[in-house]
Amino acid sequence: MHAEVPIRFADNLRVEWLTNGLPAASDPYAVLSLTYFRNSADLLSSAIYARLETTFVYLVFKDDGRTIRVLAEGRVSRGDLRQLIQKTEHVADIFVRAGESHGCALESATIYLNAGEDLITTGCRRRLGERLLRRFTETIFGDVMVGLFTGILTGVITGEWLAGLVAAVASVLCFLVWLLFEFRGGLDVYAYAGF
Repeated sequence: MHAEVPIRFADNLRVEWLTNGLPAASDPYAVLSLTYFRNSADLLSSAIYARLETTFVYLVFKDDGRTIRVLAEGRVSRGDLRQLIQKTEHVADIFVRAGESHGCALESATIYLNAGEDLITTGCRRRLGERLLRRFTETIFGDVMVGLFTGILTGVITGEWLAGLVAAVASVLCFLVWLLFEFRGGLDVYAYAGF
C-alpha cells in the first residue's frame, strides 16, 4: 500500500521554505527504488526531498509553483493501513505547516490511499472551524443536550432555577473546553470517505 498527497497552496512556494529544518535528505533514487513507484525514474526530475526512515519512506515533488506532492509507503508493515495513515498525515502536516509559516495559505490537501493500482479511500484535510462544527453537530444531542437537561432537571427538582441555569451553562462550557483540548492534539484533521 502507498499514499499520494497533493498539497496545494494559494501562493507560490520556494523549495527552501519547505525543506529548511528537515532531517538530512536521503538519495531520491535510493528511496524511489524501495517504493511502488520504483519503475518511474522520470519522477525524480521534480523531486525536492526524499527521506528513508526505518519503517517509512517518502518522496516530495514540486508539481508547479503552488503544488507539491508527497508519495509515502511503509517499509516494514506494508499492509498496515493505520500506520500508513498516521505517518502520511504527519508528513503532510510538516509540509503544510512549513508553507503556512511563510505566509502561504493552504488551498487543499488530500490523501489518496492505494493498494497497488486500486484506490482504497481519500482523506481531505479540514480546517479547524470545519472540524469544530462537525464535532459540535455530531454531539449536540449527546453532550450539549445532556448538559441542558441536567440544568432543567436541577431547576425542576430543587426549585432553584438559578442553580439549574448555572449547571446548564457550566455543562455546556465544559463541553466546549473539552472540544478545544481535543483538537489541540490534531484529532480528526482529515475526513476519510467510507470511514
